[in-house]
Amino acid sequence: MRFCVGTRNPSKVHGVELALRDLGIDAEVAPIPVDSGVPPQPIGLDTVVRGARNRALAACTEGCDCCVGVEAGFFRLEEDVYVDVQVASVKCSGRLTYGLSPGFMIPRRFWEPLVAGEAPELEVLVDKWFGTRNIGDKGGLISLVTRGVIDRVHLTRDAVIMAIVPYINEELYFE
Repeated sequence: MRFCVGTRNPSKVHGVELALRDLGIDAEVAPIPVDSGVPPQPIGLDTVVRGARNRALAACTEGCDCCVGVEAGFFRLEEDVYVDVQVASVKCSGRLTYGLSPGFMIPRRFWEPLVAGEAPELEVLVDKWFGTRNIGDKGGLISLVTRGVIDRVHLTRDAVIMAIVPYINEELYFE
């Protein structure tokens, strides 16, 4: 099988590879650069989902058995609480499914300027605060705030596994 992934982000591609490996799915993973169709910093769960879906559909090129889109972003959970999450969308056999990673709270010092439109994306603020460079292509904010216990690769892995659940349980999900 060939899984085409709508990104070249190393963390996302590796997360897809881990998900497939952990599920025992023997597949080639092909990164394909696509446009997510959403802002660089998706805010709002609907926007994050739309980015994942757009990436999956745009990655569906000739020779792909399944297509995967992963989008990271954050949404307001309640007053003054914003949660970062990865959303995966998987298209196989004409069906589109979704999965989410665990979410974690974003510190006010990061979400506030993003919500106000004063910063372009989370990575810029995180790199400045922690003195990192391109953290989004590496472990992500989650790797810094969990002291390396969880990283962006594993959030992507979890989201992709959740999106694949219907395909490995077709009798439950598809009629």
